[in-house]
Amino acid sequence: MRGLVIIFIMLLGAYQASAYKDPERKSVFLEVGGNAYYGSINYEAIFGTNKHHAFAFRIGVGGYPVTNTTDFVVGVPVAFNFITGRRSSFLDLSLGQTLTVNTNAEFEPITTAGIGYRYQKSKSPLFFRLAYTPLINYIGGMEYKHWAGLTIGFTFNLAKCNTCPTFD
Repeated sequence: MRGLVIIFIMLLGAYQASAYKDPERKSVFLEVGGNAYYGSINYEAIFGTNKHHAFAFRIGVGGYPVTNTTDFVVGVPVAFNFITGRRSSFLDLSLGQTLTVNTNAEFEPITTAGIGYRYQKSKSPLFFRLAYTPLINYIGGMEYKHWAGLTIGFTFNLAKCNTCPTFD
């Protein structure tokens, strides 16, 4: 039941983030490791910005084969991030849920959290992130897995965005 409540809250947040009307501050990124185990492709929308911080909503898809079987797992990471900093260095905190399903139709939600460093110059569309992203499985007992992620991403139309935070 707790998993369903978390999923509902995440989907409600996704709906609220999609209502944000600044089409200029959207990003796509590739994450190796991170919230979807071995890697994912993600979409990020930044909202609630001011000069020194912003909030972001991200959703992605990733997958990996299960060792010694023919199973394959698909993961959909959904998370909210708080980004704060100045100039080109940022603290990036996240909390989310990765919804996984394997080829046997077994569903498993994994709670994710993260603390990381994000590097992005104010007028550059490229950004990089390195984060500690533990994975917490609470189905069938508590399992905590130490994990990390490395991200490279691209922000669209940053030069045209007058409302984007500069963090300068």
